[in-house]
Amino acid sequence: MRFQIYSSDERRSSATEDGPFIRFILIRGTPALTFLDLMLGACATSPPQPVPIVRKFGAHGISRIVLRASEAKTAMRTEVNDPIITVSGIPTGGAKGYHPVDPNWRETPASQAGLNFVSRHFNSTLVISTRNEFSYIQLHYELSEIRIQIPPGIRLGHQTRNLTGSGAPDLSPP
Repeated sequence: MRFQIYSSDERRSSATEDGPFIRFILIRGTPALTFLDLMLGACATSPPQPVPIVRKFGAHGISRIVLRASEAKTAMRTEVNDPIITVSGIPTGGAKGYHPVDPNWRETPASQAGLNFVSRHFNSTLVISTRNEFSYIQLHYELSEIRIQIPPGIRLGHQTRNLTGSGAPDLSPP
């Protein structure tokens, strides 16, 4: 990496054959980064986008789906001409604000908390529930931005899960 320093009254081309460089402008004798360099640096350090959890279930013989999740009411439904039911959600949450006594404790990222979708058949009804969604004191993990793709003619019911300290799925009969 090369540095280029020039005073604010000098005009220099930003093109270089030596590769990337950082431009400093001397303002009253003090070097300052240009606005463009600051913005490019900020973009380079932005966190990666979360990867959604995606599960597929067969739709053969299914006439009704019951979706159980903390964000079930806001799930976006899409009808597709495919005999597969696809459900997805973004793992979110963590332990923001939690200050444990143990200095070696590290927060588990939502992407590693085991959040998932599981299902169980009840005749022609398929119950889909989240697994490992929980809320306990300052720990809170859930699947957000839930999307479900279903074949035409299948009814969809939403049941909001009240999160507790247990992340067990709710696969009870509808």
